[in-house]
Amino acid sequence: MKGKKKSCRRAGLIGLVLIVLAAPLPAGAYADVPNYSSYIYTQHGEDVVIPDVYTFRQSFLLRDAQGKDAEEPQDMALCADGSIAVADTGNDRILLLDTAGAVTAWETFVLPDGSVTTLSGPEGISAGDDGTLLIADTQNDRILRCDSTGQVQQVFDRPANMLGVAEDEPYLPTKVAQDSYGRLYIVARNINRGIICVDPEGLFVGYVGAPRVVPDVLELLWRRISTKAQKEQMTQYVSTEYNNVLVDSQNFIWGTISALDADEVKNAVRSQDTSGQVTPVAKINAGDSDVLKRNGSYAPLGDLRFEEDPSRIVDVAVQEGGMYSLLDFQRGRVFTYDNNGELLYVFGGLGDEKADLHAPSALLYRGNELCVLDRMQGCILTYQPTAYGLLVQEAVTAQFDGDFDRSYQLWSQVAESNSNFEYAFIGMGNVCVSNKDYRTAMEYFRYANDMQSYSDTFERLRKQQMSTAFSAIFFGIGALLVLWLLSKLVRRFVRYVKGEDSK
Repeated sequence: MKGKKKSCRRAGLIGLVLIVLAAPLPAGAYADVPNYSSYIYTQHGEDVVIPDVYTFRQSFLLRDAQGKDAEEPQDMALCADGSIAVADTGNDRILLLDTAGAVTAWETFVLPDGSVTTLSGPEGISAGDDGTLLIADTQNDRILRCDSTGQVQQVFDRPANMLGVAEDEPYLPTKVAQDSYGRLYIVARNINRGIICVDPEGLFVGYVGAPRVVPDVLELLWRRISTKAQKEQMTQYVSTEYNNVLVDSQNFIWGTISALDADEVKNAVRSQDTSGQVTPVAKINAGDSDVLKRNGSYAPLGDLRFEEDPSRIVDVAVQEGGMYSLLDFQRGRVFTYDNNGELLYVFGGLGDEKADLHAPSALLYRGNELCVLDRMQGCILTYQPTAYGLLVQEAVTAQFDGDFDRSYQLWSQVAESNSNFEYAFIGMGNVCVSNKDYRTAMEYFRYANDMQSYSDTFERLRKQQMSTAFSAIFFGIGALLVLWLLSKLVRRFVRYVKGEDSK
């Protein structure tokens, strides 16, 4: 333990030098962030350039053997064999891009009864570990489950008896995902009560993850004294509509929302309490609670600085080590966060270069490779992490797995590579906390301007000092008591020897 503390202290001096040399590049309040290849936000909300975290690898044009290009593809999924299935919305078909880059088109489907059917504007697709695919056949108001050859195994029509939805209201399923128990989670256009859950037979179970709605207090008071006609003209407070859904390997349900307005985001940025904020992403557990951690400097919101339009999050992808990434349609950027909601890095943007996006619609990871579907270009762009990007990912994963020694080494390397990255010093501070080297941890947190962690660690240090002091005092009192007893026994023995006790 002493060796670890010395290591923390030595690195603390290095951290001091690096932080002094770090000079964040300021930006104007709520001005659009420059189109950096990669950047990060500081504890003060300033955007600073960081080393590139990804490099462009390859672009796959979604064109079949007959030369027909994809038209407005909306979604994609990673299949068990490593191929990527794409919902080619404009052409009413599914495309399969294999690992060699060849494209196969599914345009007709055989139903379980032997009849042939076609798709109509499919907007969503997801893949199971068993090789099956779920297709959100949007304009046909149904979900199809297919095997790896395109044979339809099951048809999920509109669920009956959906609460709060009239039978004549449009259904229009746009996205679908499935958990390990066979339950389906469906996002449907114009249904804003949450994500629809149906059982393996297609029976309606309920809604999950209904987003929290915060009405205006003054308007609520005004409603109490308003007439019926006035109430009808007032804003109706309804839940926000999800635009995408994902179920991860632990059966957490991830949903994204792109309807947050600029004022909501700006208020969230200004707020010091990130724990209860509405964000464009939710992580829902089996108890229908949003368990997404929002313990970072800022809640997971995408860009913190903008003029008019905030980030419009349209997809989420989950990585190992508790990391997840959000895709911003508004500016073509990818935001990656750790398990606590701390922003790790941002990269990408809209443009005309080969590595740039035009209209991103879906995001997924294939190993370390990041894949982005661009619906305007009709292609999938792939990116590989740089040495720096891998270093950050490995440091986060080691910390998430509880391998603190390795995490400390990796965070030290990250800090040496990028002194603008305050979270590297926070990471080293967390490792020092785990080693109970609170003084060095406080130095790291102070350098990184993480006052909350600094205060929490100071409390730990004070308790440690009180515990040490109490132990010393208790030992001292015990020692004095023992000495007093010994002296008393010695005096009695002396008196006994002298024969005084017998008198």
